[in-house]
Amino acid sequence: MDNKKILKTENKNFNEFVFLFIWIILLFFVSWLFQGLLFAGSALISLILLGIIFRCMFNLSFLRVVQIVTVLMLPISAYAVIAFEHNLPRSVSHQTCSFQPGFMGWSYELHPESGEVDLDVGQGTGKTIKVTGVACFKYPQGAPQPSISVVPYGTDYVSEYLKTNIVDNYAGDPITLLSGNHTLISKSGTSHVVKCIDDKGDIVSDARMITWVIINYTEMDTGNSRIIMGTCGVYLAR
Repeated sequence: MDNKKILKTENKNFNEFVFLFIWIILLFFVSWLFQGLLFAGSALISLILLGIIFRCMFNLSFLRVVQIVTVLMLPISAYAVIAFEHNLPRSVSHQTCSFQPGFMGWSYELHPESGEVDLDVGQGTGKTIKVTGVACFKYPQGAPQPSISVVPYGTDYVSEYLKTNIVDNYAGDPITLLSGNHTLISKSGTSHVVKCIDDKGDIVSDARMITWVIINYTEMDTGNSRIIMGTCGVYLAR
């Protein structure tokens, strides 16, 4: 009878050992998957050494050591998963511009240390144009969105503020832009560069600031000068 009890106890201990061992392997694999082999291996080896120390100090059974290692592996694996999730980018930020139909922003970057703007613009108006002026302003809070139409330069729609602040700064060296193409119309460190300013004339030093970009261009076949306006800034996407 005693032998049966002993055998039953041994079988129970063996089954528990196998169960705990499988748990350790699974927890090790989770830690490896989310934080890499170095993290998982170091954690497991450290726990095994700690278990050996406990066994020697407190005369614990081998099964008890396995139980301790399993219990301690649980928070380590949980940390591996939580740390991985925490380090995932919550959003991917990109800077871009939105212009009126016929034009699009390919890339945009505001350099806060200088206020200079890198701006790549494409156009699909069906005409070859020459960009003769570019300006950039801090977008006024509460201001309406720019018109969705391409308006001739000098019409009443364009406010006096914009007419007095936009200049033909590229008139002496205009940038040619074919329909269906895109090109940099402002590039930091080159002769074709604009600085973004606020209503006081100071440079915009916050790269996250929404800006108002104005482009003055001339249609080469008609000679008509026009202005387009658009908003640029940082946008977030999961």
